[in-house]
Amino acid sequence: MISLPGGWLVEVDYSLFIVARFREERAQGASKVDAIQTAGATAGQAVLFSGVTVLFALFGLMLIGHDIFISLGLGAILVVLTAIVSSLTLLPALVSILGDRVNALRLPYFYAIQARAAAQSSGGMWDAIVRVVTRAP
Repeated sequence: MISLPGGWLVEVDYSLFIVARFREERAQGASKVDAIQTAGATAGQAVLFSGVTVLFALFGLMLIGHDIFISLGLGAILVVLTAIVSSLTLLPALVSILGDRVNALRLPYFYAIQARAAAQSSGGMWDAIVRVVTRAP
């Protein structure tokens, strides 16, 4: 069976989405348990919807009927299914164990670039559009 070479990126994407939501809740003053519950209820629901959508798209590869496409489809389906299950079960357990230490490992160069970009933001049309849209998500 063939697996996607970048299949782990799906797991990273889903995990970062949930961890970012957890960090946001903790920054607003929620307790660790409440932040995990909120992250699971909001970001977890989005991860589940996104993952199921990707699974349906990958089932289309299996409809072609050639062995290579069936193998690619099955491998990709297993990768995405594993990513969904681990993001919705294992990740909240790990965040519960780590708590606020989930922020312990940071990439200094990345955060320096992000801080510089935030300081240089000029506003503009896209900034105004984003602010209107995110005011009431």
